[in-house]
Amino acid sequence: MTTGSTLRITPLTKAIGAEVGGIDLREPLPDEAFDALQQALLRHQVLFLRDQPLSDAQHLDFARRFGPLTIHPTSRAKGTGAHVEFIEDDEQSPPKATRWHSDLTWLPVPPKIGILSARLLPETGGDTMWSSLTAAYRALSLPMRERVEGLIALHDAGEQFFRGAELAAGKEIADVLRATVSQTTEHPLVVRHPDTGEKVLYFSAATITKIVGLHPAESRMWLDFFWSLVDRAEHCVRWRWRVDDLAIWDERCTLHVALPDHYPARRVMRRCTVDPEIGPRA
Repeated sequence: MTTGSTLRITPLTKAIGAEVGGIDLREPLPDEAFDALQQALLRHQVLFLRDQPLSDAQHLDFARRFGPLTIHPTSRAKGTGAHVEFIEDDEQSPPKATRWHSDLTWLPVPPKIGILSARLLPETGGDTMWSSLTAAYRALSLPMRERVEGLIALHDAGEQFFRGAELAAGKEIADVLRATVSQTTEHPLVVRHPDTGEKVLYFSAATITKIVGLHPAESRMWLDFFWSLVDRAEHCVRWRWRVDDLAIWDERCTLHVALPDHYPARRVMRRCTVDPEIGPRA
């Protein structure tokens, strides 16, 4: 499908994912093409672009078109105010994002968009997968949908986040994070996407610790069931990276997982996220 100017959108699966061609993000993107890109993102939930050798500044300039940039809690703790971060895996720093998750869901207002650029890749392995949470919701029967409506999940940063921060930035920064970051928050398990109006099963396996008000055994039963939904092959897309690939995804209706099969080989990714336009977060 061709939209915008020379923009080409090629769906990768029925549920999620499309490859975008016909644009070079180092050049100014006309409003018409950007609008088409946004519409494609809403429809396909994650977009992949090959051959986008963006500088740090170009990466951030492109991201700003979607909204205000997130300052990651670790950057805030460092006092740098940096919007871009580098995710580096090697023998001393094993892969960390190895469970299905959406970024920073344990904050009161999580990001809405994620943008990831492949900077250095291993010879084999290191793919990333995304799962559609709208597809997961649609997979529920009507009685199950009625039961899930109204349930509230507790999201927790978890000790793994702080251990990762300590490994990457040092114990002092990790201690600042523990003392200053809002480590838990509650979100409904079913939300309505603010742009599409579709219902979403807002389930982040890596950060949800329980369903509020349920017996622990009942909570675990539900969480295991939700895991089985997001992990279904028909709800997922898998991307095999090349250097300078760019992925853009909707954090509000997808999960992603970085496959650790390249470890201990080195892998470096550059990421930034975009906040909703509702003001700064706590």
